[in-house]
Amino acid sequence: MSLNKQQIYQYLAQKKIDYATDITNQLPIYQRNIVRQKLDRLNGKEKKELVKEIEEKNHGLRKIKILVKTATKKLIIPPSILQLSTEIKHSKEVCLRLLYS
Repeated sequence: MSLNKQQIYQYLAQKKIDYATDITNQLPIYQRNIVRQKLDRLNGKEKKELVKEIEEKNHGLRKIKILVKTATKKLIIPPSILQLSTEIKHSKEVCLRLLYS
């Protein structure tokens, strides 16, 4: 079940449950607050487009994760040089992720 902030406030009011509001959540001093404030300004269509874009990016990242796992199993590490096995073709992005993971 997914509830928005207003629904949560309504529930708390109905059940007479006290809650505290942290004022720093409203201040643009943390990146998460800045992102939340920008998201609050989006209309319904913009939010749907953003969700679609995020889902597409996550799908791509899941594919890369599988490639990285596969490539990691094929690694050959000589004393001072990191090389990938020639048995699998790797994209530059996969190679970079392997080097920095």
